[in-house]
Amino acid sequence: HIGSIIGSANSGTGWPENTRNVNINGIIIVSESITRLDTNAFSSLHNLTGVVLPSSLKTIENNAFYGVQNMHLNSILIKDGNTSFKTVNGILYNANMTTLIKYPVTKTATSFAVPSSVKIIDSSAFAANSYIRNVTLPTGITDIRNSAFDVSGLQRINLPNTLKTIGAYAFCNCPNITSITFIPTFKLISF
Repeated sequence: HIGSIIGSANSGTGWPENTRNVNINGIIIVSESITRLDTNAFSSLHNLTGVVLPSSLKTIENNAFYGVQNMHLNSILIKDGNTSFKTVNGILYNANMTTLIKYPVTKTATSFAVPSSVKIIDSSAFAANSYIRNVTLPTGITDIRNSAFDVSGLQRINLPNTLKTIGAYAFCNCPNITSITFIPTFKLISF
């Protein structure tokens, strides 16, 4: 089942934060009129398995993909012509791949090596992915933002000495963690 999504009635350019309790049962294609995804844009879309984002999209607010109701999300795609974002194997990045925005919650790989170009793991990037066990971060990572691995299956992670900031709740609700290895060079740690 594929649904097409139309923009916010208020501005015509944003996917609204207040879209709630919609049963999708498949993939949604976000309308080309949309230029912004608001915070919690997909948080209460039930049975969402995939998202196709438009070439017009310029901004994705923090936590646009956050929410326990979208537990079926396994792929994010970007239409050709988008100059702000990029997907590789269903994983969403900014266009120059310096920020990993969202690793889908039902991506079943147990290990993932973050590309060497990535400097920032965005808020809730790996949140709610119960399959992921080991994430390899490249030297050069500077920020792990709020709730980045919240409620994930993470067991092991090595934090490189280039890391400067770990946001609030970055590793919260990760009962399987057995090892976090790091050299303490952080400016801010907020667990």
